[in-house]
Amino acid sequence: MAAGRFKSTRSKIIVFGVYIAMAAAVGGVLGFMGTNREAAGQMGLAHSPIGVWLGLLLGSIIAIVSVVYGFLWMRSIDEAAQEAHKWSWYWGGSVGMAVGMVGLIVAMMPAVANWQPPSLFERTDPVAYMASGAFAMLGLMTLGYAVAWLWWWWSRR
Repeated sequence: MAAGRFKSTRSKIIVFGVYIAMAAAVGGVLGFMGTNREAAGQMGLAHSPIGVWLGLLLGSIIAIVSVVYGFLWMRSIDEAAQEAHKWSWYWGGSVGMAVGMVGLIVAMMPAVANWQPPSLFERTDPVAYMASGAFAMLGLMTLGYAVAWLWWWWSRR
């Protein structure tokens, strides 16, 4: 899809709708396959090597589509909006990451060696803690971005 054709609101809505439908279909199929097998007393798809490879493939496809969509969308907005998003991501994301770094520094201290932090996945293995920390860091960066974006536009009204 050429960048010029992507500028129309209708094409943006169609592309976004296809992206959302694809993500919902992938999540629905994986969820159904996992719970259907578990209900039958078998290991779900998420517990098998095939499920890991399928998750890697689908996650990669969604990541690629997201980057392409974001690239096309960023080219389709005006210069002020582009600058607002770049500024917000730089400052807001940086401040959010700095807040997350405080948690990382505290987690490395020997005094908290026996502390059991909550995990998003109800597991206590190192990979689950790493993923929980990554999600927390992304959440803080996104929150910082949102605050900075609002600040950008509020200060220029």
